[in-house]
Order: sequence, then structure tokens, then C-alpha cells
Amino acid sequence: GQDPAERLASVWGRDLAGTLVPVQYAAGAFQVSGYVQRPGDALPTGRRTQLFVNGRPFKDPFLIRAAEAGYRAAIHPGDRPSIYLRIQVAPGDVDVNVHPAKLEVRFRDRIGVERVVEEAVRSALGALVAAAPVGDWRPLPGAGPGGYLPDSARSELDSGQLFAPEAPPLPDDEAAQTRAGFDVPLVQVFDSYIMYEGPDGVIIVDQHSAHERVLYEAVLVQLRGVGSPAQRLLLPLTLELTDEELDAFEAHGEELRRVGFEADAFGGRAVVVHAVPTPHPRFDAGACFREMIADLARGRFGGWANRLERFAATYACRAAVKAGQRLDQREMRELLLRLFATDLPPHDVHGRATIVQLPREELERRFGRR
Repeated sequence: GQDPAERLASVWGRDLAGTLVPVQYAAGAFQVSGYVQRPGDALPTGRRTQLFVNGRPFKDPFLIRAAEAGYRAAIHPGDRPSIYLRIQVAPGDVDVNVHPAKLEVRFRDRIGVERVVEEAVRSALGALVAAAPVGDWRPLPGAGPGGYLPDSARSELDSGQLFAPEAPPLPDDEAAQTRAGFDVPLVQVFDSYIMYEGPDGVIIVDQHSAHERVLYEAVLVQLRGVGSPAQRLLLPLTLELTDEELDAFEAHGEELRRVGFEADAFGGRAVVVHAVPTPHPRFDAGACFREMIADLARGRFGGWANRLERFAATYACRAAVKAGQRLDQREMRELLLRLFATDLPPHDVHGRATIVQLPREELERRFGRR
């Protein structure tokens, strides 16, 4: 008989089926298998969804929403990925007789099922070979079992500031790269892209998108935990806001404090900023604060249901190192180390690719060697 992928292609069509990646996940008494759409192929319309529990089809918008949550910041707000999932639970943990047509079911541990579905999708996307215009993404040279980060580099990671001053200094750039598990030179192009030689071609990383992904995941942890260290300003910033921006500032005061902004209303529409985060040395705290408040007031990322994820995406977008900013070898290395330690390296908070690969075969073809 046909395998599941072939059956799905015959029902959903080969074009749609060609945009799907497999899901295979187990946790405790739950198993989840099936297919979900690659982030770059999700669209606002035309999506297909199908859910099964113990082989029986059913409908559940909350489980579809849990699956979408597994994409985190990998899809544009408003895009709806196609989802085909088969869930296995113990027969006693699900009641399939709550609807006359048996299209609705009742789970004994609904929260547990939703959590496993979200993690299953996140796991599938984390292992994803990201679609790229000129080839496919591949893990770093010497990547360990996780696929993204060289084993020799794991000890380099900590929760400190990205691009923090390093002491004692290493003898040279080559030693720095070797110690971190990068035995290839890193090159910055147009002060915007980091390039290096991979096993099958040239790998190109967008520095702004990469730092966006790093900050997004780090800030989510800070928002749900003790927060981020802040640097007090010798001369506080005074900013004049619009009425809408002042409302946004007051509505998100706790989140702003947790990422490192300490600010108070100062009468009228003025706000005084006393302390700021320091995500990188080129960080413009005043511009970031103003742009964030404007984004929050306008409802940018408003399609995101989760308030903390929406705020984290806003901060990451505005605080990340920009295109056009020069990085040295150590800064590029640190950025790559942190990117490949995230849950979803191939995509930034807008769903755009962070990594593309120009395959060696493509280079040889263009130079007439194939």
C-alpha cells in the first residue's frame, strides 16, 4: 500500500504535499506523528488541516492553535500552515463519544495533549532543513547530535551579553575559531552577511535576522523568569510620546522592566528612561525604546495571540544588530554560536530565512566546471 506521504499527496495534491515536513514525537503516554507545512510556505489562505486520535478523525481548533504555537516566530502573523497530525493516547485517556458524528473528542489531560502537540511541531521545525533561494541549509561543520552547534563550542555558551568584552584575549583569530569549534574563516560581506565554507558549499547568514532569533528566544526566557540586567544611565533619557504610545508604555511596563528598560511617566506625555538593556555595543537604547513603543502602539505583530511572544518579537526586531554594522571575528563567531543554540535557527521573527547555502555544485556549474 501507499505510505502516508503518498496518501496525503493524493488527497491534498502534490504541490501542497511538497511543502510538508514530517513530525515524529513521543512524550510520556502521548505519541504524535504526521506532517506540518514549512514556515516559508504557509499562506493566509488555502491551508488544510486534519487531526486523528487513535486512528479516528476529529476536529479541534484548540489543538490546531497548539500546533501553530509550535511555529513560534517562524511564520508571519496571519499565515496559516497546513497541519496533518495523528495523536496516539491510551484508550482510557480520550472520550470519542461526546459528539453525535464523533467529530469532537474529550481528552482527560487536555493541557498535556496541547503541550505535546506544540512540542512535536517545534521539534519537527527545529530539525528542518530550511528552504533557501539558492540551496538548502546544512548544519555547521563538525555539528554534534543536535545538528546545529559543534560539540566543541557548547562550553562557550553562557547567558551573558552577546559581543561582551572577552578576557583574557586570545592570541589570534585562528585560535579563537578553533577553540569555539569553527576551523573555517568567517567573512563579513556588505557589513550585513556572515559567510563561511560548509561541507557542501558556501553558507551565508543574515546577521540581523540571526541576532533577532537569538534575542527573541533569550527575551522569552527573561520575560518568564527574573528578567535581564540593566545598565543605569548617568544622564537619563527624556522622550515625548503620543497618547497612543503612552498607553502602550503603561500597558507594557512590566515587560519593559524585565528586558532591562527602567522608565517612569514624567507628567504630560513625557517618559524618563533611567536604565537600559545592553544586548550589543552598538545598541541605540533611545531609538530602540521609541521604535518599540511605536510598534506596540500600532499593533505590530498584533496577529500573535501570546502577549509575551508578541513583546519579545517587537524587542528582538528593534534591538538586534543591524545590517550595515561591522562585526569582528569574535563577534561573528559568538553570534553564530548563539544562533545554532536556539530552538529554530533557520528563521527570524518575521519568518524570513536566517541562513542560505550556495551549493558547491552551483558554483561549479556557474564557472562551467559541470
